[in-house]
Amino acid sequence: MPTRLALCALAALIVAALRPTPATAHDAGEARLDVRVTADGVRAEVLLARVDALDLLGLDEDAAIEDDALYRAIARALPEWLAFEGGCRWAETAVEPRGLRGIAVVASAPCPDATALDWKAARHPRLKLRAIGSLTLGDASAPFTLGRADPPLALAGGDASFGAFLLSGVEHILIGWDHLAFLLAILIGCGTLRRVVAVVTAFTVAHSITLALGATGVLVLPSGPVEALIAASIAVAAAVGLARWRAGTLDHPGGDGPRGSAAAAIAICFGFGLVHGLGFAGLLAEMLPPDGAVLAPLVAFNLGVEIGQIAVVGVLFPVLAFAGRHPIARRSLPIMLTGLVGLGLVVTGMRMFG
Repeated sequence: MPTRLALCALAALIVAALRPTPATAHDAGEARLDVRVTADGVRAEVLLARVDALDLLGLDEDAAIEDDALYRAIARALPEWLAFEGGCRWAETAVEPRGLRGIAVVASAPCPDATALDWKAARHPRLKLRAIGSLTLGDASAPFTLGRADPPLALAGGDASFGAFLLSGVEHILIGWDHLAFLLAILIGCGTLRRVVAVVTAFTVAHSITLALGATGVLVLPSGPVEALIAASIAVAAAVGLARWRAGTLDHPGGDGPRGSAAAAIAICFGFGLVHGLGFAGLLAEMLPPDGAVLAPLVAFNLGVEIGQIAVVGVLFPVLAFAGRHPIARRSLPIMLTGLVGLGLVVTGMRMFG
């Protein structure tokens, strides 16, 4: 019954998430920032959502402003969002529409000896906007992320090494709360290491498939439905676990061992692993330099995700096993599952309807 419930819920959520949705309320995303340093200077391309640009400028989303005036305002404001450390200044700035709701800002500066770029938009008083992208020095490129706590981007020592993308994969799984919440919901239903290995393997195989397909451009879906389904995966996995708990068949850590088939957990992990992989692919695609190699970064990033995932499981499973062995602490398991159902449903609704 839980397996059938999970499959029906998954089908319904896919249909709902892929249908056209109305305009959503403003929820700041991320800016894409690509920086290239050559003997002639520095070239930067910033891609951000129009609504984020308006917010950074202090304008309402529905502000009556002509495109030309908006682009001039963005060009003037660029040093407030992205600036060199030292005396270098942007010499040329071009702003143009990109896609349906995007704006691209391309700027150059004749400063080949510039040392660092500061993404000030991450600490902007009106909108703290994180940037992800790549730094290219000659033929070498490396991914980066720039948030509020990150130091300025050093414009030297760029490295397209395996390690740079591997660390990015580790970082993504550790800060990706939705992926962690899904893993938690699944682990609550795994009473033995053997079952943990089975479900984590199913999740790994599935997200590796769609990560490869998405990063290479073979399978590309809109980010909105994908993000909604990732949130929905938390609710479905937790709801199945909660149903098993109430039926007395949940194989929780620290319990008496398997009391039923692991098929439901494996099916959920594999099915939603395909969706999570598309989420990983979206991030990796944003970090890849234009016209750069894909295979090495793909392998490194995926390996980083697996390392981070193993680390998380290595911490969570013993904690859950301790809770499952003690009667008082065991009561926290259905409470966590209930909270995860609520969290998943709320975030799914927010991502689908705003």
